[in-house]
Amino acid sequence: MSVYASALLPAVFAIMQAAPPQAPPAPNPDIHYQLGPDSYPRDGVPKGEVRGPFTLSSEAYPGTQHTYWIYVPAQYDAKVAASLMIFNDGQAFKNMDGDLRAPNVLDNLIYRREIPVMIAVFINPGRRPDQPEPTPQNWGDRDTNRPAEYNTLDDRYARVIVDELLPVLYKDYNIAKDPERHGIGGASSGAIAAFTVAWERPNEFRKVLSMIGSFTNIRGGHAYADIVRKTEKKPLRVYLQDGRNDNRGVNAEGKYDETRDWFLQNVRLMRALSDKGYDLNYTWGIGRHGQKQAGAIMPDMLRWLWRDHPVSTDPQDSAERAFNGPGATPVAALTENPAIAELLRLERGWNEAHLRGDAAAIGELSADELILTVPGSPPMTKTEAFSRMAARNVKFDRYESSDLKVSVFDSSAVVTGRLRRAGMADGRPFTNDWQFTKTYVRRQGKWLLAAFHAS
Repeated sequence: MSVYASALLPAVFAIMQAAPPQAPPAPNPDIHYQLGPDSYPRDGVPKGEVRGPFTLSSEAYPGTQHTYWIYVPAQYDAKVAASLMIFNDGQAFKNMDGDLRAPNVLDNLIYRREIPVMIAVFINPGRRPDQPEPTPQNWGDRDTNRPAEYNTLDDRYARVIVDELLPVLYKDYNIAKDPERHGIGGASSGAIAAFTVAWERPNEFRKVLSMIGSFTNIRGGHAYADIVRKTEKKPLRVYLQDGRNDNRGVNAEGKYDETRDWFLQNVRLMRALSDKGYDLNYTWGIGRHGQKQAGAIMPDMLRWLWRDHPVSTDPQDSAERAFNGPGATPVAALTENPAIAELLRLERGWNEAHLRGDAAAIGELSADELILTVPGSPPMTKTEAFSRMAARNVKFDRYESSDLKVSVFDSSAVVTGRLRRAGMADGRPFTNDWQFTKTYVRRQGKWLLAAFHAS
């Protein structure tokens, strides 16, 4: 051994002993999320058509334009109003090789009647004509108008969707005007943009789909949790999804900023919405800032968001039990009269509140002067009816109305139909099959039940 080598070896051994072994790289949590069968084409399921691209010039953001595509399901019938779903960052949601593949999901769920027949729009963020179109590889944060449109807490992007896009859609397609039949969703900054549209225009959009939402201090989005707490509750339904390994607010210098912690801010918003009594669902996974988990569960997210679309409970209705193919008989075409649509929603809310045993929700739907008349009992006031239900420990496992007819007057309305109930009272089972008449009054813009008569 040379003198040089003999002198070098002790130093090498010392370095080897001092250096700790390299930790193996952390496993990628996203590998645990995979697309399910509803995200792929299925044999026998009719395919909708993705039309476009189209270009929408913007007055809300002068000098910019939005590229968009329109999904038209095979079941669309121009004689029947369809529901509407908007997807921000449209290029990602319509990408058939990506993590979301929304056209496949819509095809499969509509065919099985799990969501209503709906027109969907995939819209990209705005850009100047000299800027590149967003793609699955480049969503446009550095070279389009995406940061300003999606992350700013103002109404300008809502104006793009409501004042610029909707009139074009209404011109070419028969889309319901009822805001309960309008949903909007997105991922990351597209998710906070979707929430902002519904927050600013709840009379146009009431369903929000949020995937890894950027409710963070990119441009003040972390304020939403506090804004929700301070603001009167709005009629929104929201589904939040995020992962524990999303961006966690640690900058390049290793300093932590909670306002830039995606997971923390999603949880803060969830708690604010929950405390205010919003119609809310959420799921927290283990994933990173991407669409792996969201893509795996998007069919369930859409099922939940659209769970109250019309159904027929008639056991003789063979169309209801059949797949929803092109030319199928519509189960129920919702009326375009906003007052009637609202009263039908209240009817569903009344039934669901009884099934949950939610006295507070029943009370909110009722006028203080409510009078109830049911077979076998004298007329009861609201207080007497509530006390009677509590004293008898009434629990429902069925509370279903059908054959509804609605008549609206200036500030009152009458709803008639059939009511079938079943459950337990005083520890004994009961069933009812009644014809009913409900009288509603409108006060301060809200319908309240003033009289209920069953026979």
